[in-house]
Amino acid sequence: MSITERCAKFTQLMYAQDFIEDHPFHHCLRTIKEATIEKKLNLVVWRAELA
Repeated sequence: MSITERCAKFTQLMYAQDFIEDHPFHHCLRTIKEATIEKKLNLVVWRAELA
């Protein structure tokens, strides 16, 4: 998967935040999702620097 495709997927995850707001456990979900996105974005940036 290209870096562009990866970034598009993360963008979709961030837009999905609107749906999570309605969930009773949205605080926990948001924290987990943000941590996951941050970790994956860091990996994408790191790989981009290697390229």
